[in-house]
Amino acid sequence: MDSKGLYTIDFLFSIFFTLIIGIVMFNIVGTNLENEKIIEEDLNGRTLIDEIANIINQVNSNYLGYGKTIEIPYNISENYFSLTINQNEVLLEFKNKKAESKIIPVRIININNDLVDDFKMYPGNSYKIKKSIDKNNMTGVQVYKIN
Repeated sequence: MDSKGLYTIDFLFSIFFTLIIGIVMFNIVGTNLENEKIIEEDLNGRTLIDEIANIINQVNSNYLGYGKTIEIPYNISENYFSLTINQNEVLLEFKNKKAESKIIPVRIININNDLVDDFKMYPGNSYKIKKSIDKNNMTGVQVYKIN
């Protein structure tokens, strides 16, 4: 205020400028918090498919009969997801997004020793991943649900 009690243009400009800076900072903080949540969700999904791909590669690289068990979580960051294994990759579908983790090309075999194009894994179940022989006497990775 000047000596007559009136607001000067400099004072009004500084108040306006301070408000704009405050609003911008609030938006930046809100955006960073949202991005942090998205990164955490993506990281949990990425970790899961990388773990599955690693197990498949380990099993495929070992001796006949070698196997490992994996337990699939019920959800990823409180959200439903689906997993698919095919001959070249492990796919994750999560919140309208897809992620993939490449694997060494492998033949996928089901519990009946039949060659399949892909295998779906469902949340909350445990699966055995084992090196086996299919009905055509060719090696592959057998994937099946266990209790």
